[in-house]
Amino acid sequence: MSSETKTKLTKGFTIAETIVAGVFTAAFFVMFVLTGGYIIRLVISAAWLIFALRYLFKESRRALVISLIRLLYLSPHLLLFALFAPMISQSHFAFRYPLQKAVISIYNGDDTFQYFPSRLPKGIKNYRLDFLPAIMQADGFTTMSFKASDDVIKQYTEEYSKGALYTCTFADLGSSMSVLIDEKGVNPTNKYADVRMDDRFKKECSDDAMVYIMYHSKDSHRSSYTSAVVIDSTNNMIEFTKIG
Repeated sequence: MSSETKTKLTKGFTIAETIVAGVFTAAFFVMFVLTGGYIIRLVISAAWLIFALRYLFKESRRALVISLIRLLYLSPHLLLFALFAPMISQSHFAFRYPLQKAVISIYNGDDTFQYFPSRLPKGIKNYRLDFLPAIMQADGFTTMSFKASDDVIKQYTEEYSKGALYTCTFADLGSSMSVLIDEKGVNPTNKYADVRMDDRFKKECSDDAMVYIMYHSKDSHRSSYTSAVVIDSTNNMIEFTKIG
């Protein structure tokens, strides 16, 4: 093989690697901007792109071998990595909500947002969404909160108070963040519902905030699945939360 052919081959593979790395980086960057997740995948693909660019203008056999190894190794691993749910934490941009719902539902199921609003009210403040996928035997969670006007708080209070499985106050949850579901004074199953709240919301929440437990299922001594809505009319705050 002539040196000119080797140069062309090396250049071709390094260009191919750069293009593939660039596509992964661009895709994960867009998903990060629109959802707040995929940050680890973005860092890995961006690092790959930087290394690919370093060898783009080198014509040595080493550049060709390294490009081949990275292309064959990283591409399938990033594709496989994309199958795992992204962690979304402290996302403060309300425009992300529709795509965040879509992405989380793909990994976590459509029932994740069953008791969340289909769309956000206008004029809300302090939007925040946290999502942690289930890892090993630990339950994952999804929480979404914001501050809203009196009219929005009143509307949600009327809506969720009607369909709640059980109602209590934030003070009733105590330090354990759980409450004994005692429907009409009778509780033969001795069920405790755990409620997940993000730390910022919990710190600002008033003791008389209403907690509407919309769904609860306890499959084992380790797993408790709860959907709840916490409405604090004193501070005009509301949080939608799902464990599992």
